[in-house]
Amino acid sequence: MIAIVLIARAAAATDTTGYEIKTIDSITLHDTARNRDVPLKIYYPVGQHSEPLLIFSHGFGADKDGYRYLAEGWAKAGYVVVLPTHHGGDRSALRALGPGAIRSGEAVTATQLTDNARDDSLIISSFDTVVKQAPELAGMVDLSRIGMAGHSMGAGTALVLDGATVPGTSTSVADDRINAFIAVSPQGMYSQNDLHRWDHIARPTMTMYGSNDVAAQGQPSSWRRDPFERMLPGDKYNLVVDGANHFSFADEPASSAVAQIIARGQTRDINQIHEYVVQATLVFWNAYLKGDGVAKSLLRSGKPLVADGNIGTLEAK
Repeated sequence: MIAIVLIARAAAATDTTGYEIKTIDSITLHDTARNRDVPLKIYYPVGQHSEPLLIFSHGFGADKDGYRYLAEGWAKAGYVVVLPTHHGGDRSALRALGPGAIRSGEAVTATQLTDNARDDSLIISSFDTVVKQAPELAGMVDLSRIGMAGHSMGAGTALVLDGATVPGTSTSVADDRINAFIAVSPQGMYSQNDLHRWDHIARPTMTMYGSNDVAAQGQPSSWRRDPFERMLPGDKYNLVVDGANHFSFADEPASSAVAQIIARGQTRDINQIHEYVVQATLVFWNAYLKGDGVAKSLLRSGKPLVADGNIGTLEAK
């Protein structure tokens, strides 16, 4: 009976209602103070009202068109999802710097992380402008319920918005309007100077990485646990996805040759990884942005987040 109840709880916590979704890909915000454009791609569930807002920051060399599987999965579950392009860390930056830049892509500058964070804060501050350009979003978003997520460089962006200091400085660009955070493949400590970077992260936060998520400079996947280890306890989670490497959390490349190269170290089918990541992250979002008590209990239970095909190991504090 206990096993049946736990399976039922897991199914309820990860259930996606499968809303019809649409995208908007025609809006670019402009920050006059920085003279900086922020192109957006928005995924939304048709016909819904007062839903939480999720913002996702891409990794180095990507842009708003990436991470489609995540954006679609979250939108189908009743979230409005906004993906910005961060100039200076996007595809055009990768092309300008050459393929070798991938090896140092995570070691982004403090200036880049700050710009990324301000791009994301601009989305919240300018959401009325977004709605004016896309009236179909009127009444759809509840700005009192906001989640922030990102991968790799974007994970670093999410964590500075969460309260981590900007690398190499004591500067904070935290945004108190955001309720919960997910950092996928975050950077760990580069030196003892980073020892206290994450001391002031107090809001609900999940860090996540793959068991084979080796970093650009060769650090082992366990290096990515550093932020979780240093955060204040309470509503903090660390999820290790078995068989995933660093690129497993991005979309599968269209080129089979490129796919083979970046799949090195990945020991599971990428579709299995993607499905798991969508379902597991929805447990967290539902707990902290939709007030889902079943989801919160599951996070704290030590039981698998996904009833079928669980491939993750969760730690909570």
